[in-house]
Amino acid sequence: MAEYFYPFDSGAGTTVTSTQWSHMTSMWQTDGVRAPRTGEPDPLGATATGQDMTITLAPGHATVQGHHYHADAPQNIVVSPNTGTTPRTDRITVRLDRTAQRIAVAYLTGTPAAKPLPPALAQGQDGIMDVPLVRITVAPQTGAIRPADVIDERVFTLTQAVYANAGARLAAPEMPVPGKIAYLQDEQRLELRTESAWVPLSPGPWNPLPLPHDVKAHGGNPSWRIVNGTVELSGSVERKDGKDFNPADSWLLATLPPAAQPHYLRSFICATSRNDNTNNSIRVDVTSNSDPYPGQLQAMVLSPVRWIYLDAIRFAVDTTPPPPRNGGWDEISKAAYEAAAKAVQEASRYAQEAARKAAEEAANSGKPPPDPKNDPDKDSMPVARHLISIARREVGYHEGRNSDGHWNNQEKYAPAAPGLEWAQGQAWCHTFVSWCFQQAGAKSLAPVTASCSDGVEWFKQRNQWSDYPMIGGVVYYGDGGGEHVGICIAYTDDEITTVEGNTNDTGSSEGDGVYLRTRPRKSDRIYGYGIPTYPEGVVLADPLRQGQKGVVFFAHQADEQDIPAGRNTASSGSSGATGGGFEPFPGEAWFKSEPTSPIITAMGRRLVAEGCGAYQQGPGPDWTDADRESVRRWQKKLGNSPEYCDGWFGPKQWDALKVPRVSK
Repeated sequence: MAEYFYPFDSGAGTTVTSTQWSHMTSMWQTDGVRAPRTGEPDPLGATATGQDMTITLAPGHATVQGHHYHADAPQNIVVSPNTGTTPRTDRITVRLDRTAQRIAVAYLTGTPAAKPLPPALAQGQDGIMDVPLVRITVAPQTGAIRPADVIDERVFTLTQAVYANAGARLAAPEMPVPGKIAYLQDEQRLELRTESAWVPLSPGPWNPLPLPHDVKAHGGNPSWRIVNGTVELSGSVERKDGKDFNPADSWLLATLPPAAQPHYLRSFICATSRNDNTNNSIRVDVTSNSDPYPGQLQAMVLSPVRWIYLDAIRFAVDTTPPPPRNGGWDEISKAAYEAAAKAVQEASRYAQEAARKAAEEAANSGKPPPDPKNDPDKDSMPVARHLISIARREVGYHEGRNSDGHWNNQEKYAPAAPGLEWAQGQAWCHTFVSWCFQQAGAKSLAPVTASCSDGVEWFKQRNQWSDYPMIGGVVYYGDGGGEHVGICIAYTDDEITTVEGNTNDTGSSEGDGVYLRTRPRKSDRIYGYGIPTYPEGVVLADPLRQGQKGVVFFAHQADEQDIPAGRNTASSGSSGATGGGFEPFPGEAWFKSEPTSPIITAMGRRLVAEGCGAYQQGPGPDWTDADRESVRRWQKKLGNSPEYCDGWFGPKQWDALKVPRVSK
C-alpha cells in the first residue's frame, strides 16, 4: 500500500503532479466560473454592441476538473458569418484539453437549421471538457450580433456553504451568488441560491393550491410543496356545478404561486374518473412563468370526466431561464408528449369505431350516413360563425416531429390549401388562417397567403383594417403585423380570445399546434385587425365604423353569439335568416310599451346594417330612444313623408326591414 500527501515545503510532499493537484482541488471546487467579488467586473461575461460580429468576454476566473483558468484582460471573439438561409446557434466555452495540457476559451460553431440546436459540450471525450459561457444566435446573412442574440450560459462554482438566517442571508459574504448553499440556522434547513431566488433543498410544508371560482376540491385538499428543489402537487379537483369537464373547452384547474412556477411549459399525464367509474388519462399543462397567464394548470379532456387527479404532477424548480426558442418549440418532456399522443390516438380509435357503428346503423335504417367533412348547418349558418366553428375544431392539432423529437413544421393545412402547397415545412400560422377561410367557402374574404406581412397589406389596400377587435377578424401581431396571426372569436374590454395555428401554450409565434388563446386586448404586441366583409354583417368594436353599411356595432364586448343570423342580413333588401323566415310585425302598441326582447336586438342590428343606426353602444334588447331614432332614419331612407317618420313602425316599414326571426 502507498500513501501520498501534499503539498508541503519539504520532504516527500513537495512534488505534486497535475493529476494529484486537480484531484485535490476538485474536492472543494466544482466546475464553473468564479462568482464576482464586490467591485469586480462581470467574470467572463459576454457582450455585443450590435455593430459588428464581435463578442467581448470580460476578464475572470474559471475552474474545470480541478484546473484553474484566468484571463486578466477582455478578449474579442469574432463570430463566423452565417452564409446559409436558416439561423445557426454557436457557443463559447472554457475548454480543458488534457492532451494538450492547457485550458483556453473555445468557439464552437453550430449547424444552420430551421430550428437550430447548439453544438454539444464535450464532457470528457478524448480528454476534453467544456464549461459553457455563452450561446449565440447567428441570423442568416447578418453582419452584426445584437445584444439580444447573446444568451448567458455560465454556471458559477459551488463553494462552501454559509450559515445564515432567512432575514440575513442576502447580506452574508459574497451573497447572493447562484449555486451558493445557505444553512438557515433558525429554520434548520438548507437552501440553494438560483439566479433570482432561494430554493429550498429540504422538504417544505404542503400549501393550499389556489383554485379558480368554478373548480373545487374533490379530495385530498389540492396542495403544492417544494421538496429538494422539486414542485409536487397532490389532491383532485372537480367542477363546482357538479357537471363533467367536457371536451369542448380548455379547463383552468388551478394557478401556482410564483415560487412554484416553471420556466418551461410542463406537460403531464394525469388520471381521471367518470360518473360510470371508468378511468382514463388526460394531459395537464403547467404554463411557464413567462406566459401571459403564468403557472396555470390547464387540462384538455378527450371525453367527459368528473374528477381530475393532480398527484402525477412533479417538476424541478428551474434555476436558469430557458434558451432562445429560435424555432419556437419548448423543452417539454418527450415521454409526456408521447403518452399524450398515445392517449389522443386511443381516443381517435374510439371515435372512429363509434362513427363506424353510427354509419352501420344509418345504413340499416335506410338513411345515408353523415358526411363528417360537411357541417350539417353550414348552408344556413352565418359565414363568420361557420369559420369560427371550423377553427375551433382544429384546437389540439399538432405538427409532426423529427426523429430527434423536435417539432418540424410538417402539417396538414398547406397541402389542403390550394395555392399554398409550397408552404409545407414553413411557419404556418397564416397558412392555417387561409385554410380556415377556404374550408368555410369564404376564400375571397381574406388573403390566401403564408405571409403575415402580405396579409396585413391585403386588408389595408381594401380599407378593411382596424385597431379594434372584430368577431371573425384576422388579428396580426408583432412589428408591422409580420410576426404572427390568428382568428379573433371573442373580446371584452381587457382581453381577446383567438384560435391560432403554429403557436403553443406560451403564445409563441413559432410553436407546435393549434391553440385557443386569451391575450390582453391592449397588448403592444397586437398590431391590428383585418376585417373580412362577412355577408351577414360585421361585429366589431371600432367606433369609427359605427353606422357604416354592413357593420353591427358592439362597443365593449362580443362573441360569436353576437353574429347576426343568416348569411345575407348585411345588405339592403336582404332575405334575413335563411330558412328561418322573418319576424312578423309585433304592432305599434308593442313598441310603444318600451319592451325588452331579443326582437329589439335583431331589429337594431338590421337598422345598423342598413346604415340607419343611432346607437352609441349596442344595439341591445331594451327599447331606447336610440332605437326610435334609428327607426326614424329607416323611415326617411324608405322615402316616407315626414308624418310617417315618427320613429314608430308601421307594418310596411317593418316588413321592408326583414328582421330575422328570433322568436318561436
